[in-house]
Amino acid sequence: MTRATRSVLFWTMLVSALALAAVPVGSATPRSPVTISNTVTFDDVPDPFTTTGGILCPSGASGTPFAVFVGGQSGFKAQILVGKHFMCADGSGTFDLLLRVTLDFTTGATDGTWSVVSGTGDYDKLHGGGGIDGTPFAGGIQDEYGGSVHID
Repeated sequence: MTRATRSVLFWTMLVSALALAAVPVGSATPRSPVTISNTVTFDDVPDPFTTTGGILCPSGASGTPFAVFVGGQSGFKAQILVGKHFMCADGSGTFDLLLRVTLDFTTGATDGTWSVVSGTGDYDKLHGGGGIDGTPFAGGIQDEYGGSVHID
């Protein structure tokens, strides 16, 4: 191979590599901070939620398809897996979260983590997660979620 041929090959490969590096890999949205406030009552009525920041709908109703006690700590605390289903009031879709919370029997407060498990409509490819804190009130709990989400 001549020096000129090697030079042309080098520059062709370099330009090709730079061109490939400039092509977007996917159309995922960047991670966006989000806060979800969810007033949960212990009845069969859907519970209201609002969001701020992020790419989620501003409000809607939520339900709890399941809650499973999965462990305890000396009678003072319990670990609970909770499924939450959020339905957007604007019709943009739904999203489901899995909560892993610790319930303090003394205070009734909860804390833990959440992650997105599925979505429909605008939230079909929703991903993300964060932390959750719950403050009890008579007949329910006020859950505050903080974290980030993005759509692939």
